[in-house]
Amino acid sequence: MTPPPPHSLLHPHTDPPLSLGTGLICALVLALCGVSDEVIAHEYSLTDLGLAPRKEEIVQQLIRPGEALFGDRPQAERMVSAR
Repeated sequence: MTPPPPHSLLHPHTDPPLSLGTGLICALVLALCGVSDEVIAHEYSLTDLGLAPRKEEIVQQLIRPGEALFGDRPQAERMVSAR
């Protein structure tokens, strides 16, 4: 029997707006490695679970004065979501 592949964890240490694109890059790498779309979609959907405890904090950071999404809460919430 072939052992399962090793697991990986990617944890970016950047500001939330920069780290949110990490999931898209990971999805692209997985696709290039031949991982099925269903598996990639499932993994990406876990973003909501992982960010849930800090979602409000990240949204507040994105919409504060001087930030790119200043005052645009709906857009900030979409950015901090896997939908």
